[in-house]
Amino acid sequence: LTDEQLLEKIKPHIIAAGLITEDQITKRRDWVLRICHLMKPRLKVISDIVDGAGFFFTENYAYDEKALRKHLNDTALSLVRDFVQTFETTEQFSAAEIEQTLRTFVSAKSIKARELIHPLRVFITGREGGPGLFETFEVIGKEKCINRLNKIVKQYGVHHE
Repeated sequence: LTDEQLLEKIKPHIIAAGLITEDQITKRRDWVLRICHLMKPRLKVISDIVDGAGFFFTENYAYDEKALRKHLNDTALSLVRDFVQTFETTEQFSAAEIEQTLRTFVSAKSIKARELIHPLRVFITGREGGPGLFETFEVIGKEKCINRLNKIVKQYGVHHE
C-alpha cells in the first residue's frame, strides 16, 4: 500500500478510537501520512494502528509496564534528564540532527547508545519496539518529546547522583 492508501484504511480506526478527527486529518494530512509511512512495515493488521501508533496522537498513551520497570532506574533517569538539557538546544528538529545530538551526547558520557536509546523509546512511546526512534521524535515534535521526558523524570525522580 502507498501511504495514502494506508491512511484511507486506518482512518476509520483512528477516528473511532478518538485519536484524531476527520477534520484534523484534513488539516494535518502530511503529518498523518508520515505516521503511516513509519508504521506501515510494523502493522500486521490495519487495526493494529490504534495500539501501535496511539502515542503519536495523544499524551494519554499506555506504558508497557514491564518495559517501564526495566528502564526506570536512577542511571537511565539521570541520563534522560541530562539528555533533555542537551536536546533542548537542537536547532533543526530533524531525525538526522536528533541522532547526531544523541551520538555526541553518549560519546561524551562514554556510554553505549543503547543505554540511552532504550529508555528514551519507552519514555516517549510507552513501548520497547516501534518505528525508528529519531524519526519518531521528529514526528512527535520537540516540545512534546521534551514534555514527555521531563514528566517521567519528574514523576519518578532521580534519587541520587
